[in-house]
Amino acid sequence: MKKLICLSIGIVLVALVGCNNQSAKIGVVDVLKVAKESNEGRKAYAELDALVKSKQEELKQKTDSVKNLEDKLGKAPDESKQPIEEELKKAGDEYHKLAISSEAEIKNRNTELHTKIMEDLKKVIKDIGSDEKFTLILIAENTPYFQKTIDISDNVLKRYNESTKGQ
Repeated sequence: MKKLICLSIGIVLVALVGCNNQSAKIGVVDVLKVAKESNEGRKAYAELDALVKSKQEELKQKTDSVKNLEDKLGKAPDESKQPIEEELKKAGDEYHKLAISSEAEIKNRNTELHTKIMEDLKKVIKDIGSDEKFTLILIAENTPYFQKTIDISDNVLKRYNESTKGQ
């Protein structure tokens, strides 16, 4: 049984390396680093940051409105509290809806930007693999250990920035 397993592993290795005595060329890419440091990644992070700040400002305005109503309610005589309480409940509900929709909008935009960058990076990685005759290119996040000598992240970053220059 052990001989059969060893033979199977050997066949797979020969198939991977090829029968032409060339050594396998393997590279590793830190796609998170490339995405973060790339021109497109920086634009995406700036866009997300602006969106977050915008939503925070909207929520702050709603919070201030709710606080003003709470103050007004505390100072109002008992006979005039009913309409203020209704207005406060309505403002609280609006705040809650705004918070939920803001979070969803930020999350969706983040997903859209991340997906676009990852799709573009996959194309660049495939091109590099083909152009430079790599046998295998792995993603660093899924690779527990590798020698830094096979890290091609800087090359991918450079090519990615060049490919997105005019966009």
